[in-house]
Amino acid sequence: MGYCSAELEKGYHLSLSDEERCEFEKKYCEIVELFEDALFVKDDEGKTYLISDKNFEFSTRDFSVQDDGLPNKSRAIARFFGKVIEGDCGFSFGQTGFPSEFYTDLCNLLGDWEACASVNCGDSGYYSGSFELIEGGIYASFTYNNYE
Repeated sequence: MGYCSAELEKGYHLSLSDEERCEFEKKYCEIVELFEDALFVKDDEGKTYLISDKNFEFSTRDFSVQDDGLPNKSRAIARFFGKVIEGDCGFSFGQTGFPSEFYTDLCNLLGDWEACASVNCGDSGYYSGSFELIEGGIYASFTYNNYE
């Protein structure tokens, strides 16, 4: 069985009030809980970020293939990026994304949001590109690079 691991660059902070964040988290509490309550993260200065306030990695090796329904941040991130509805990425994290309404509401809440990433799927190269939040899901734009 294959795996994918991804390194994502720290995104920009969000112009999001605590009231807006709390309202969204309340509406999607079952999804937010899967992120171990860390879908929105505040840094030491009180700025809010989506998923992380630092560069971070996650791997499909961090969770079993069988979804037990329990919170697991790596699986939740894989599911978040599992709803690619436009673009091309040539790989999959093996997880079904969240409902389209979740992405649409998040897109309406945040406006533009993009994550630059490098993804290794255990073969002779890696993918580099970005994920962009759009209504209904994720737009992915990646190219494959051979290791030199």
